[in-house]
Amino acid sequence: MSGIRDLLKDFPGKRVSLIWNEISKLSKRKGEGGEAVNAFEHDIEKRFFHVIPEEIKILKPDIIIFLTGPKEAKYCDYIRENFNIIGEPIAISGLSTNDVEKLEIEGIKLAYLTHHPGYMPKGEKANDFHWKLYDAILKDIKENIDQLLKKE
Repeated sequence: MSGIRDLLKDFPGKRVSLIWNEISKLSKRKGEGGEAVNAFEHDIEKRFFHVIPEEIKILKPDIIIFLTGPKEAKYCDYIRENFNIIGEPIAISGLSTNDVEKLEIEGIKLAYLTHHPGYMPKGEKANDFHWKLYDAILKDIKENIDQLLKKE
């Protein structure tokens, strides 16, 4: 958030807010291994509690950053179920789309997909690994800030 706030210093009157939202509303903690959603629970959520499109319609975010992991199939399926993704993911800052990717989503100005802060590949230092990804997202936002802030 501080990186995005820094980008807005040159744009008086503009502000930034953060909303943390779980993409799976019925997921549950399964200890330190993360969240668990089985197929039965997901089917119930999809059929009877499909609220993400309404949340987006109400909140009207300009930027969405999915912290699910680009190749985490289960959560990428949730994204596809809830958003109209146009084209293929785009690599940014020369990084692999296995780690961070830009998505073109209908109705959203900027969207990104990267690893959850709890994810850590072997041999990497936590801060170095995650900040490399977050920095790539911030650089792309900076390159597109005019598009983001233009009046509709």
